[in-house]
Amino acid sequence: MWCLTPVTEGGGDPTDTDLDGIPDDQDNCIERRNANQRDTDGGGIGNICDGDFDQSCFVNGADFTIFRDNFGTANPDTDLNGDGTTNGVDFRIFRGLVGAAPGPSGVPNACD
Repeated sequence: MWCLTPVTEGGGDPTDTDLDGIPDDQDNCIERRNANQRDTDGGGIGNICDGDFDQSCFVNGADFTIFRDNFGTANPDTDLNGDGTTNGVDFRIFRGLVGAAPGPSGVPNACD
């Protein structure tokens, strides 16, 4: 019996946990779809899974203060879904990130 395993160019890991078309070993947010790989703070973790606005590698009350202060603005870092404004949709995403490290990310980042 033969079993063929797909391989990405260069022999990397073909797994794509969030089914966004980006292999996990190249994906800056492995568990949430973000095909555009939007990472406005350049930290190696995609906005959609990075509520760590103070770069402490843990999403907590300090990050909530930053989020609150930017609510209703076009701040790109707190605009988690990339719709142009930090709003209620972003708050729902942020709530799901509180109490944990940002990510996970398959690319190098300060929180590895």
